[in-house]
This record gives sequence, structure tokens and C-alpha cells, in this order.
Amino acid sequence: MLRTRAECIKEYGSDYYINRLIVEGKLFRIEKGIFSEKEYVPELVILSYKYPRAVITMDTAFYLYGFTDVVPDL
Repeated sequence: MLRTRAECIKEYGSDYYINRLIVEGKLFRIEKGIFSEKEYVPELVILSYKYPRAVITMDTAFYLYGFTDVVPDL
């Protein structure tokens, strides 16, 4: 499950406890301001979380869903 920094602050109380959980390996910083309880999160999940109204199409969709191994141009 992905969480923002604000959601982590609300649940854990402070940056100190967030950093402590990161050091203990119970929480992982996926990107700046995005945290997860799992170490590895699929790219599609991260994109969907960051951009909830985005529509992923064409080559990017094929790549993210595993239909091709060719990395799309950005």
C-alpha cells in the first residue's frame, strides 16, 4: 500500500518515527514523498498513485503490462 508523507505523519506521528521505520526496514521510501510497506512496487502502481486521472496508452501500456520488452521512448 502506498502512502504520502502526510498520511505517514498522520499514522506514525512525526518524521522521526517515519525515518526510524525506514531504518528498521518496515517502511520504504519509493520516491520523494511516497512511501510503501513493500520494498518493491510495480511501476504501474506508482504511476497510478501519482497520477490517478492519467490514462496510460500505446507503447507505455504495452511495456507496463508486460506485452513487450522494448522500453518506450519518453
